[in-house]
Parts: sequence; structure tokens; C-alpha cells
Amino acid sequence: MPGRIARHLTGYSGDLGDTERLALQQGRKVRRGQGYSLHVTALPHVHRTLLAATETVGESASAADRKAFRIYRDRLNDATI
Repeated sequence: MPGRIARHLTGYSGDLGDTERLALQQGRKVRRGQGYSLHVTALPHVHRTLLAATETVGESASAADRKAFRIYRDRLNDATI
């Protein structure tokens, strides 16, 4: 998961359950160039819930945030096909 998405989710106080919050807390930060990625080991339905919580990023954020959202969405779609 791109770091911009992870940062948005850590400040998100919506409909995340205990499973999703635990997955984010146990995620491992990996430095990549200027930013970082958060490696989250979880079942696909947990990632789908996290993706649904970031829908607002896909609509009303900076270009970099929208790109990070698209990358996460595409990776999740590719992994679950």
C-alpha cells in the first residue's frame, strides 16, 4: 500500500473495524525513494475494506494522492483475479 494511502487511513475515523486497524498497525514500512510503502499482510476482504475507506482520496485530493489510490486499487484488482 502506498504511504500516502496509509497516512490517510491512519487519520481516518470512519467504518474501519478492529481487523483493519490491526492490519494497519502491524504493517511494515519500507522506504522507497522519496516516500514509503506499507506492507500489510491481510486477507483480500480486509484490503477491499481499506480501499473502500480511501474512496475520498480518489475523488478530492492532490494528483499524487489520486495516483497512489489508483496504484493500490490496480494492485488489489490484479492480485484477486
